Amino acid sequence: MSGVNHAMPLKESWGTPVAVCEAARLFMGGIDLDPASSEAFNSIVQAAAYYDAACDGLAPGAPWLGRVFLNPPGGTPGKAKKWWKRLVAEWQAGNVKEALYLSSALDSFQWSQSDACDVPILAFPTLVFAKRLRFLEMLDSETIVPQKNPWKPCALTWLPSADTPRRVEDLAGILSALGEPGILVEAYTRDKPPEDAAT
Repeated sequence: MSGVNHAMPLKESWGTPVAVCEAARLFMGGIDLDPASSEAFNSIVQAAAYYDAACDGLAPGAPWLGRVFLNPPGGTPGKAKKWWKRLVAEWQAGNVKEALYLSSALDSFQWSQSDACDVPILAFPTLVFAKRLRFLEMLDSETIVPQKNPWKPCALTWLPSADTPRRVEDLAGILSALGEPGILVEAYTRDKPPEDAAT
């Protein structure tokens, strides 16, 4: 997912690093939907479908189906929380089979533990990247380059499919091989999320 902020000018739109996109495709076997992207950034994510500024991914009529990769638009924690709650709701409903959610680690851990968030991020297998990511930015309508300065520590959270034999350690191995190693958050101790997170 691109992490495009629909309220920001083009130069402030951030895209997911190439290695993270590749790891997501390899781990899930492909990406069916990136709900917050653009045509340019989807050339890197390579999702079968995506929503952009012209088609709001949070709109009630926008379906979320299959394997989803989500790097939510930047801005306030309230915005990120809306994307997380929609992702969890679609996963609980069975519309989203499996998903990976990219977030700012400390910020997302904090707001998702609040009373306003029904399911905290750490209810699911989560990796914190060992080094800061260099997100992508658009210099113009066609040119995408890595940012000069890396962003704050980030995390990748996995909402697994019910029948998968894969483990979060498999994702960690793929990321490490692609040069973006991640560390499993110790607060998560089981291969499947708690029962109350899936009801």
